[in-house]
Amino acid sequence: VAQVEKKPPLHPARALGRVAPDEARLYRINSSSDLWVRKVSAATTGSFVKRDEHLMGFYTTNFLSAASAYLYALDTADRFKATTNPEQMASFNYQIRQAVETLQNLGASDTQIKEMEKTRKMSDLIDVRSPTDGIVLARNVSLGQWVGAGTELYRIADLSRVWIFVNFFENEAELFKSGMQVRVSAPTLDKTFTARVSHVLPEFDAPTRTMRVRLEADNPGYVLRPDMFVDVEIPVNMLPAIVVPAD
Repeated sequence: VAQVEKKPPLHPARALGRVAPDEARLYRINSSSDLWVRKVSAATTGSFVKRDEHLMGFYTTNFLSAASAYLYALDTADRFKATTNPEQMASFNYQIRQAVETLQNLGASDTQIKEMEKTRKMSDLIDVRSPTDGIVLARNVSLGQWVGAGTELYRIADLSRVWIFVNFFENEAELFKSGMQVRVSAPTLDKTFTARVSHVLPEFDAPTRTMRVRLEADNPGYVLRPDMFVDVEIPVNMLPAIVVPAD
């Protein structure tokens, strides 16, 4: 026994989607100066890395002098901390900030700078560490390599949340309402996800003459990887009609 109702039937529309990294969770590590790669970790393209995990160590000119200036500024501030007037301490703090900025401009990480402050020792190399937990999408360094300024060293993506792009014809793009939830499945992985239509307006793709809609989805276990294709199912409300269960 079931009740006869008048309501808009739900008809699923299906499309193919492509996974992409969330731009807000994509990190590019570039060289700020000419450098010589002296150490490289085992992490390669596709490896999972943790935040602050060591990736590589490199030598660059002016690092030793900048590190020495930083340690000297710290020692000077410590020696005169109890006897110096506030104006002089402000000057010392300014020198410390300048030294820190110089190290950062050379590529030193905050972790390495804090370690130098704690131990009052400096290393011969600048350490490059991962800025996030994520997957290495690109590694462009090898041991002994000489790298020019501006070169991308690593590209790392936090894939705990990803984007999914779906292309629809212009007259079908209105099916997607901002904030609505859709079903995403990866048949090869036998998994199903729930994605949300982004508040960003659809983009028009001239070569295919379609509208590109962006979905956002949580990605537990990093199952969805960039450029992977998934099936997207969009719930579409039809015009109200008299309906009964099909069985």
